[in-house]
Amino acid sequence: MKRLDVESFLIGRLSEALPGTTVMGYVPDPRPERLLVVQRRGGAHTGVLLDHAGIHVQAWGATEQEAFDTLSEASEVILALPSSSFAEGLCRVEEESFRLDPDPQTDLPRYFASYTITTYDR
Repeated sequence: MKRLDVESFLIGRLSEALPGTTVMGYVPDPRPERLLVVQRRGGAHTGVLLDHAGIHVQAWGATEQEAFDTLSEASEVILALPSSSFAEGLCRVEEESFRLDPDPQTDLPRYFASYTITTYDR
């Protein structure tokens, strides 16, 4: 059975859904003004079939409002995934956190959200 690469899957979906926003798995140098970073930061693969991926998403923008709007748009896409991606192995999404999180290195506006995304092996 094959496990879904949740991080790559989300980067692809968010890139398609949010034109004009750079979506990556890391912060490039130089950092684009409008950026989403998607990273798997933990989770558990239980038994043989289910994976509960701990996903962190960070959004930067030129202003605090733009960072908030970018993450809000991304959150809508992520939360709608179970209804549109079941055939690809995605069955449940839970948003645990959505908050302001200024970048400590630059003090630039940044928002943060965390999710548990449950998938089944195919």
